[in-house]
Amino acid sequence: MDLSTTASPNVANAVETVVSHLHPTPSWDIADHPMPKGLEELWRFTPVKQIRALLLEGDELPGLTWESDLPDGVEFTTEPKERIRELVIEPPVDRVAAIAAARTSKVAVLRVPAGMELPEAVVLTGTGNGEQAAESFLFEVGAGARATLVLQFRGSGSYACKYDIRVGDGAEVNLVNVNDWDSDAIHAGQLTVEVGRDARIRTVQASLGGNVIRLVERAAYTAPGGELEQFGLYFVESGQHVEHRLFVDHNMPKTRSNVDYRGALQGEGASGITASGSAAAALADTGYAINEQTGMNLYNGRQRVDDMLQQATDFQNQSAFHRANASDYRAAGRRAMMNSMLTGAFSLATNLYTGKSFASQKTAEAAGTQTALQGKPFGGMDWSTGFHGWGGKGTSFGRHMGSYTARGYGMPRQSSFFSLT
Repeated sequence: MDLSTTASPNVANAVETVVSHLHPTPSWDIADHPMPKGLEELWRFTPVKQIRALLLEGDELPGLTWESDLPDGVEFTTEPKERIRELVIEPPVDRVAAIAAARTSKVAVLRVPAGMELPEAVVLTGTGNGEQAAESFLFEVGAGARATLVLQFRGSGSYACKYDIRVGDGAEVNLVNVNDWDSDAIHAGQLTVEVGRDARIRTVQASLGGNVIRLVERAAYTAPGGELEQFGLYFVESGQHVEHRLFVDHNMPKTRSNVDYRGALQGEGASGITASGSAAAALADTGYAINEQTGMNLYNGRQRVDDMLQQATDFQNQSAFHRANASDYRAAGRRAMMNSMLTGAFSLATNLYTGKSFASQKTAEAAGTQTALQGKPFGGMDWSTGFHGWGGKGTSFGRHMGSYTARGYGMPRQSSFFSLT
């Protein structure tokens, strides 16, 4: 069963995929579960360095040493690891579970036949020998059966596991995990629960020992009417880290779940984390996010309209201001034109005076009178140099100056205000 999508009609097809850090995409490919750095949301509470051995690829690893007195009728078998994908409920959702599935040497399977009622609990004790171990375990409880399964973990070492429990229609199951490891043990893995029609299962996680314990528990339903209760109890001392991550996918109508985890911490550095969520809650969060975004879009649209109205108002105010001051602009223009005309007239008078003086000089020279013009400035120029340079052609010189002056004040270039001839 694929837990990655919600196919229930009761969500009105609002969201097809549940997006949550408690619900990562399952995959058998280890490459889809990159090596965590501890900054990812999925790993930010976990002491990644302490569980690094469980995150590394490598050769096959042995499992724990198991002890149990199985009642008659309960089957315990092992299957080749090549069958793991067809036997278990879902692929791994994190790197630890993916490594456990890849490095396990076999798949252990415990089956309680349909209709069987077990008067006493089935207790399985797994012991670590101080080395690294990996294991995949499948529990199947047939339709209408009644059973209590207790898994006790003891000893030392680093243990990565992938557990799946399939509960048949109408069955009632209690699954109890007692994590009573030595103080240096590391235990991390994934437990996936599949609840059938009108079935009921109660899971209990009791974490009492170990250095680091990180367990991911996930659940989904195959038909309406299923019930799930998740209970947890943990005692954490100085230097220990216990982390339980729970996710329930209510992918079928008329299903129920309840979560109750409690713990106590003692000493410096003690860390106990319980993170839980459900598909229903994720859908509610998604709907809230959609509504929030819609509201922001409406607000931004209204803000843009208000900005456009403000710009139009500013434009109208500017137009009114310019209209009100149009007469002042015209008066200023007239003053500028008068100033220009007066400046031009003054320049014309200066040129006439210069031309007249120049004509008098020519007359004096013709009469033999020696009048020296050298070094006498007219209009800021050395007119003696100008005179010699122009070869005495006063008419051309005068017209040139006239043309220059007229062009400077916007008059036709060919115009001549005066003539010396």
